[in-house]
Formats: sequence, C-alpha cells, structure tokens
Amino acid sequence: VCACEYRGVVKNQILNYKFHGKKHLCKTFSRLLAEKLIEMTNPQTFDIIIAVPLSPGRLEWRGFNQSELIAREMAEVLEVNFLPDLLIRTRETASQSTLKRNDRKRNIYCAFVKNEGLNIKGKNILIIDDILTTGFTLDECSRVLKEAGANRIVVATVATGTVQ
Repeated sequence: VCACEYRGVVKNQILNYKFHGKKHLCKTFSRLLAEKLIEMTNPQTFDIIIAVPLSPGRLEWRGFNQSELIAREMAEVLEVNFLPDLLIRTRETASQSTLKRNDRKRNIYCAFVKNEGLNIKGKNILIIDDILTTGFTLDECSRVLKEAGANRIVVATVATGTVQ
C-alpha cells in the first residue's frame, strides 16, 4: 500500500521530515497512509504494526526513526498493537538512496533479525516505511518475519519512487 508518489511537494516534505527535523509531519504522513490503507484493506485484520528499524548509527545521527514515528501514529489511529522492537537491524548498511539498484539487495541482505523474545507465529503484520523504491528493504524485512512464522505481511509506505 502506498499513499503518494515521491515527487513534488510530497518529496520536499519527506526530505524536510527526515533531514531537517520536521517531526510533526509524521501526523500528516500517518493520516495519509491510514486513509489509503483503509481504502485498500481492513486494518483491523492486523495483529501488529512495525516500522523498518534504523541502524544505531543512523538513528543517532538523525535523532529519530522516521518510519517508527509514522507507525506509532498509525497504530494509535487504527487501534493496532505497535511493536517497535520486533525487528532488529543487525549491522550498519550504506544508505539505500546512495546505491544503484543492483547494489541495494546485496546491501540489505541479512541486515535484520526478529527479536527472539517475541512470538509472531500466525500473526498478521503491517510494516511501515517512508519511501519504497526497489522494495529490497521491505522484502528483506518480510522474509525474516515469514521465516519466524508470520501469517500475512502487508507493507505500507508514504511514497513510492523509482531508482535508476
């Protein structure tokens, strides 16, 4: 599920959100995404909402996980359980936005693990991210969750763009 195209005002606002500390925009993004999600599926079928985790270094540099703020808002609006630590990023990776398509899959492979203390067998999970380009990050998150026994995984992003 994707709410917008990554261009124009949407692109500018996502960049302001991520790189200029405009954290209040998470409410707008979560509202847009929640409306699109409701239009396309029944959000009450989800047991858990999660966000794509940032690496510790990127989290420290940015000061917040942009996808987590959106996911928290959505969980509240949709009244679905939010589990911020379900997926753990295991290593620093290069920013996907700096890589060509062919390098992105290799960059993100095995960069996530499921928190062993949480059981997700048979659960329906909604993964939130800010931007979808190649889909490799969300594919990798989904792979880890499926291997851990998740029943159904849906991904939702604020915007989608293309990568050369």
